[in-house]
Amino acid sequence: MSLETPELKILIYLLLPGPARKSDIVKATSLTYQQLSTKLTWLENNGLVVKQAVFFPRPGYIYMISRKGVEELRKLANTLNNVLKSKHIKP
Repeated sequence: MSLETPELKILIYLLLPGPARKSDIVKATSLTYQQLSTKLTWLENNGLVVKQAVFFPRPGYIYMISRKGVEELRKLANTLNNVLKSKHIKP
Protein backbone atom coordinates (compact mmCIF):
# COMPACT_ATOMS: atom_id res chain seq x y z
CA MET A 1 0.00 0.00 0.00
CA SER A 2 1.35 3.41 -0.90
CA LEU A 3 0.77 6.07 1.73
CA GLU A 4 1.40 9.74 1.03
CA THR A 5 2.51 12.36 3.53
CA PRO A 6 -0.99 13.54 4.60
CA GLU A 7 -2.13 9.99 5.28
CA LEU A 8 1.05 9.28 7.25
CA LYS A 9 0.54 12.42 9.34
CA ILE A 10 -2.99 11.31 10.17
CA LEU A 11 -1.97 7.75 11.07
CA ILE A 12 0.96 8.88 13.21
CA TYR A 13 -1.23 11.42 14.98
CA LEU A 14 -3.87 8.77 15.70
CA LEU A 15 -1.19 6.38 16.93
CA LEU A 16 0.58 8.70 19.37
CA PRO A 17 -2.09 10.62 21.29
CA GLY A 18 -4.79 8.14 20.34
CA PRO A 19 -8.36 8.53 19.08
CA ALA A 20 -9.29 12.05 18.01
CA ARG A 21 -12.04 14.19 16.55
CA LYS A 22 -11.64 15.82 13.15
CA SER A 23 -11.02 19.22 14.72
CA ASP A 24 -8.02 17.85 16.64
CA ILE A 25 -6.61 16.13 13.55
CA VAL A 26 -6.99 19.32 11.48
CA LYS A 27 -5.00 21.28 14.08
CA ALA A 28 -2.27 18.65 14.25
CA THR A 29 -1.85 18.07 10.50
CA SER A 30 -2.58 21.53 9.02
CA LEU A 31 -5.00 19.95 6.55
CA THR A 32 -8.29 21.65 5.74
CA TYR A 33 -11.51 19.97 6.84
CA GLN A 34 -12.25 19.02 3.23
CA GLN A 35 -8.77 17.55 2.70
CA LEU A 36 -9.03 15.67 5.98
CA SER A 37 -12.47 14.29 5.13
CA THR A 38 -11.17 12.99 1.81
CA LYS A 39 -8.11 11.40 3.43
CA LEU A 40 -10.10 9.88 6.31
CA THR A 41 -12.58 8.36 3.85
CA TRP A 42 -9.68 6.80 1.91
CA LEU A 43 -8.05 5.53 5.12
CA GLU A 44 -11.37 4.08 6.32
CA ASN A 45 -12.09 2.40 2.98
CA ASN A 46 -8.64 0.80 3.11
CA GLY A 47 -9.09 -0.44 6.67
CA LEU A 48 -6.40 1.77 8.22
CA VAL A 49 -8.70 3.96 10.33
CA VAL A 50 -11.92 3.24 12.22
CA LYS A 51 -14.67 5.80 12.89
CA GLN A 52 -16.75 5.52 16.06
CA ALA A 53 -19.74 7.55 17.23
CA VAL A 54 -19.36 9.31 20.57
CA PHE A 55 -21.89 11.22 22.64
CA PHE A 56 -19.76 12.90 25.31
CA PRO A 57 -18.89 15.71 25.74
CA ARG A 58 -20.87 16.33 22.54
CA PRO A 59 -22.22 14.08 19.79
CA GLY A 60 -19.87 13.36 16.93
CA TYR A 61 -17.25 10.91 15.76
CA ILE A 62 -13.77 10.00 16.81
CA TYR A 63 -11.22 8.36 14.56
CA MET A 64 -8.69 5.77 15.63
CA ILE A 65 -5.96 3.85 13.90
CA SER A 66 -6.82 0.22 13.18
CA ARG A 67 -4.58 -2.81 13.63
CA LYS A 68 -4.00 -2.76 9.89
CA GLY A 69 -2.98 0.91 10.15
CA VAL A 70 -0.50 0.10 12.90
CA GLU A 71 0.90 -2.74 10.80
CA GLU A 72 1.36 -0.42 7.79
CA LEU A 73 3.28 2.05 9.97
CA ARG A 74 5.36 -0.83 11.35
CA LYS A 75 6.25 -1.98 7.81
CA LEU A 76 7.23 1.54 6.85
CA ALA A 77 9.37 1.92 10.00
CA ASN A 78 11.12 -1.40 9.29
CA THR A 79 11.81 -0.38 5.70
CA LEU A 80 13.23 2.95 6.82
CA ASN A 81 15.35 1.23 9.48
CA ASN A 82 16.75 -1.19 6.87
CA VAL A 83 17.61 1.67 4.52
CA LEU A 84 19.37 3.53 7.32
CA LYS A 85 21.34 0.38 8.24
CA SER A 86 22.37 -0.17 4.62
CA LYS A 87 23.65 3.41 4.48
CA HIS A 88 25.52 2.88 7.76
CA ILE A 89 23.44 5.53 9.46
CA LYS A 90 22.43 4.78 13.02
CA PRO A 91 18.71 5.37 13.63
